[in-house]
Amino acid sequence: MRIYSPNLPPFLKEDRLSVRATVVVLLATLLLPVLVHQLPLAGNVPAGARLLPMFYAPFVAAVFFRPRVGIIAGLLAPVINHLFTGFPAWPIVGLLSTELVCFALFAAILLRLPVVQWLAASLSYLAAKVVSGTLLALFPGWLPDQQPVEFALTSIRNGWPGILVLTVPGIVAGWLCFRKK
Repeated sequence: MRIYSPNLPPFLKEDRLSVRATVVVLLATLLLPVLVHQLPLAGNVPAGARLLPMFYAPFVAAVFFRPRVGIIAGLLAPVINHLFTGFPAWPIVGLLSTELVCFALFAAILLRLPVVQWLAASLSYLAAKVVSGTLLALFPGWLPDQQPVEFALTSIRNGWPGILVLTVPGIVAGWLCFRKK
């Protein structure tokens, strides 16, 4: 059963499944980082920066639900995580939200392209880092102690295990999308 409001644009109209899916994906983006941060710290890089747990649920949302499910979760999860756990640090919250929204958008687009759908998750993460690096270059006061290119490259270098983990659901999603045709 669809619930529509005639005053909303079509991309904002929800059905009950999308609302439930958004809640589930948002909960996953909140719980996965908490669980990952329970892992023992290896070196001086937090487990979340290595395994990228906030990116898993928005990708699953891009595969199985409408893109807005992942976008809403990506937008809200860093804020809610910060309010409940104090992480990520407040200056990073806006940047991470931007990255997650871009990631969900890029994933939704790349999953529709047969040539790259197998690498949609990994490529979407890299594209989101390009966007965040560009934003840091355009707005240097956002994170004044970070150089934009260094920030993006360090995130990729630290997050390579998480990029590999994201590749697995990306391959599965590519296979699922291929089977649908």
